[in-house]
Amino acid sequence: NRLIQFPIGLVPIAMGTALLPQLSEQLTAGRLDEARRSISFSLRMVLVLVIPASVGLVAFRMPIIRMLFEHGAFDEVSTLRCARTLVAYSFGLFAYSGSNLLVSSFYALKDTKTPVKVASYCVLFDIVLNLILMFPLREVGLALTTSLSGILNFSLLIYLLSRKRLKLDEKEIVITCVKSVLAAIGAMWFVSLCISWFGGLEEANFTGLLKLFLAAIAGIVMYVMLARLIGMSEIKELFRFFKGKLHDSGRTN
Repeated sequence: NRLIQFPIGLVPIAMGTALLPQLSEQLTAGRLDEARRSISFSLRMVLVLVIPASVGLVAFRMPIIRMLFEHGAFDEVSTLRCARTLVAYSFGLFAYSGSNLLVSSFYALKDTKTPVKVASYCVLFDIVLNLILMFPLREVGLALTTSLSGILNFSLLIYLLSRKRLKLDEKEIVITCVKSVLAAIGAMWFVSLCISWFGGLEEANFTGLLKLFLAAIAGIVMYVMLARLIGMSEIKELFRFFKGKLHDSGRTN
């Protein structure tokens, strides 16, 4: 859960905080088309950043858990069980992240009730699925249930947002999602090959940690290259977005 919360706190929450005042201004002025574009852009940017994080967590689940937690009573069996749970959590990472942005969109509309109602229904859904899956799948079932309820929450928020005349460009969002998955899988495959050439990531020491860090850097670089290769315009937009933020920050200072 801590590993899943890290990319959520790093990307979607920050973008949601930045999006809220901009959306409020656009909606107050009645510029619905601009508001739709702002939400769609932010959601696509979150997917571009969060999907490779999800794939990376799945691909390197064993060395990550081993480096961080395998000591004392937390043995190899615990690492294996925790790694499986991490995979189940990673499945819904895009939904947790996207929901943060969509909730900010409802807040900009001065609607605080709808996200709470949707979350309440999803909690009930989560409890029912927990009771069904916790016995055959144990802790993996609980994590998978969290992912499924997160995806339901995300889907309901998108549907209800469209009923408030803020229908997003769903086709463009889906295309971005598919391209991100393909680029991320390609990057992780390349990094896995490199790791096998250099002897794996079995060491739970400084050398293993350094290898894991270098593998992450290599994965990021390869992801960006593959994303550009398959024509993901979001990569350019992302660089332009962060460049603009840095410029604004420097000008303020």
